[in-house]
Amino acid sequence: MVPNPARAVTGHHSRFGFTLIEVLIVIVVIAMLIGLLIPSAMIVRRFSQRAGCASNLRQIGVMTSAYCDDHAGRFPPFHDGSYWGTFDCCKQMKDYLPEAGYRIYLCPASAGKPKLWGDWDGNAMLGGPYMFAQECAYGWNQHVRGNYQKFYWWNQGPSATNEISNASRVFWAVDAHSPRFDVFYGPYFVSGYRHGGQVSSDWVNKPGASGFNASFVDGHVEWINYRRWMECWTSYQWWGESSDQKYQFRGIDTF
Repeated sequence: MVPNPARAVTGHHSRFGFTLIEVLIVIVVIAMLIGLLIPSAMIVRRFSQRAGCASNLRQIGVMTSAYCDDHAGRFPPFHDGSYWGTFDCCKQMKDYLPEAGYRIYLCPASAGKPKLWGDWDGNAMLGGPYMFAQECAYGWNQHVRGNYQKFYWWNQGPSATNEISNASRVFWAVDAHSPRFDVFYGPYFVSGYRHGGQVSSDWVNKPGASGFNASFVDGHVEWINYRRWMECWTSYQWWGESSDQKYQFRGIDTF
């Protein structure tokens, strides 16, 4: 007896698709994998930005050294002779690495964040760059910049870099949302949340802040945990020295 082909086909229960349950299981698994990968990717991105920032500061250190060599050992001055007149440190040093342009002054972690139009801008805690002559994401140690007779009359800055003892402990440039970095406003203007942490409205203590990159007079760069920085800052004297002896604005010197 020859079987009926039509009947054989209709009687065969083969399937070529997925059931709704199987599709839902696949979607759930993919969602779980994405949920696991996204935090890891963000951590990698954060450390990459931190490394890029540190690289900027190292190059700024090289530029600063070249500037000092051409100016009898003096750092780029802060005041131009008048009380309110100030020099833009970025513009002063840009000719020492012209191929980098102004991008060298923009921390990768600050890119895309709201630009700041003053030291006390409402978005400052987010870690964006400030606008001076151009975008900049670093603050400069005002205690080593010259021409202070109009402002810090007791500290007019060193006449040359060789007057600074313990150069590996004295700040030069740091992650900040203001060009001014000094013993008075140090914690206010340091961008503690730029590289991570849940942003709060506490300008000084910055609970949960991760930390910041800092370059020093000798050219090296360090990552400084924000809690460690606060321990040091609370020990500073008003003239810029600290009993902590680790991080200094002036160093143990005579200027």
